[in-house]
Amino acid sequence: MTHATVNGVPASADDLVPLAFAGYGHYTSMQMRAGRVRGFGFHLDRLRVASLELFGVAVPDERVRECVRATVTGDASVVVHMFVGDWAAFEAGRPVEPSVLVRTRAPAEPSETPVRVRTARFGRYLPHIKNAATMGLVHHHRHAVIDGYDDALFVDDDGVISEGSAWNVLFLDADGTTVFPVAPMLLGTMLQMIRTRFTGPVTDRAVGVINLPDLRGAALTNSINPARPISAVDGREFPVDDEWLGRLRAAYADNVPEAV
Repeated sequence: MTHATVNGVPASADDLVPLAFAGYGHYTSMQMRAGRVRGFGFHLDRLRVASLELFGVAVPDERVRECVRATVTGDASVVVHMFVGDWAAFEAGRPVEPSVLVRTRAPAEPSETPVRVRTARFGRYLPHIKNAATMGLVHHHRHAVIDGYDDALFVDDDGVISEGSAWNVLFLDADGTTVFPVAPMLLGTMLQMIRTRFTGPVTDRAVGVINLPDLRGAALTNSINPARPISAVDGREFPVDDEWLGRLRAAYADNVPEAV
C-alpha cells in the first residue's frame, strides 16, 4: 500500500494532482529497514546539490529527515521528491525552497536473476540529476521489453556506454579489474556505496560498445540491487562471475545502515 506526505503532512488529492503534470523536480529512491538506510548521507547530498541547481535553495537536511520520519519508520521502499511549491515565485526567477513529497510502498529485495539488455542511443537531460524527466527512460525500457530484452543500456552517438534506464552499470575487465564507466550519467547512491568500500583493483574509463568483447563480466546497480548480473548486451554473452558479484555485494553491505 502506498503512503505519501507533503512537507511532513499526509498528502491530499489536491496536493498530488498537480504533480502529475508538473514535470519539474528531482528525487531519490532508497530502501529503509527498521528506520535505517544504508548510504542515507549520499541521498541527502544528492537532494541538496540538485535542489540548489534546480531551485536555488535546498531544504535543510534535518527537515528532509523529519519529512521521511513523518511518513515511515519501519521497512519500506521510500522515494523523496523535491518539487515546486510556489509557482509564482519560481516562474519569476526567484530562489524557491522546494516542497518535499515522500512516498512509500512495500520494501523490495534485490534479485540475482541475470538480465539481457540491448543498447539504445539516448542521453538524459541533466544526466547528473535524478530528475523528473523520465519519459525517455520509460520509453526505451518498454520497447526493449517488447522486443524480448529485459531493459535498455544507453549509449551516445559514438557508442560510449553511460547508464541503464534506472541503473548504473559496472564491468569486469579481462585482468580482473572492476571498470567504472566514465560518461555523462547519474552517479547512483548504490554505486557510491560500492566504490567507497570495494576492495580490489578498479579503474575509471570510457567503455564503448566496441570494447564489450574485451570484457568478461557486467552487472547493474540501483537502489534495490547492489550487483545484479547482466548476462548479455546486444547478444554479446557475459558469464556470471559469482566471486566478483559477491565482492560488489559485500562492499555495499559494508556500509553501516544510518538512522533517518
